[in-house]
Amino acid sequence: MAELPTQPSLAAIRRAPIYLLADSQLLFWKPDGKVPFLDSALQYMARPPGKAAYVGASNADRPEFYALFVAAMSEIGISECCHVHAALPAAEAEFLAAADLILLAGGDTELGLRTLRANGVAELLKRRYHAGCVLLGVSAGAVQLGHSVIVERDTAASELLPGLGLVPFILDAHQEASGWSCLSRTVRTLEGAIAGLGIPGGGGLLFHPDGTLEPVRTWAHEFTHTQGELRHRMLVPAAAEHKPPPQD
Repeated sequence: MAELPTQPSLAAIRRAPIYLLADSQLLFWKPDGKVPFLDSALQYMARPPGKAAYVGASNADRPEFYALFVAAMSEIGISECCHVHAALPAAEAEFLAAADLILLAGGDTELGLRTLRANGVAELLKRRYHAGCVLLGVSAGAVQLGHSVIVERDTAASELLPGLGLVPFILDAHQEASGWSCLSRTVRTLEGAIAGLGIPGGGGLLFHPDGTLEPVRTWAHEFTHTQGELRHRMLVPAAAEHKPPPQD
């Protein structure tokens, strides 16, 4: 494993929202049919179109998913891309430390977390975010950015692991078919210690630096536990493509 480069200094930092995507659909979504949704990320970069890094730890670095990332970046004018592998060669570590946009791929959430911590990328991601880098998490990658990560061991049990902690919620993605049962059960068990956010397939959330949440494309779900009761609230996007499911 290569030694991670030191964080370059930036004269002025404008913190970007964290892009939390349920799946890869929003990477190619054009709300008006013309301008890609991800074009919004360019405004936060000190030197657009910038450099974009893809971290494939959760999917064992499968090249076909990196190819999708390169295609999505091309849509917003970013041509300088790098696949950051789990082994973290020196050149990839150097690119990651200077990237303007970093995407955490989907796949196996627990595998990804273990890998990110073992190769030191977890800490570098946090430094890059606080230095103004745009972070995107897709599916498992989005879940990993949360306060804690739910790992289901079997149908009756789950374990809560520490997440990367950049988003102060427990996150779950594309689990609407189950009614967010695992997420809601976890929030209830924690009795108000932490809230949960469910991101339906095809949708996303922006977590802004001031702590506000902005649903994208689909209605999102927020679960809290107050006064001894589990509460479920729908988060409404500015322009939804799909009708919301009925409230519990």
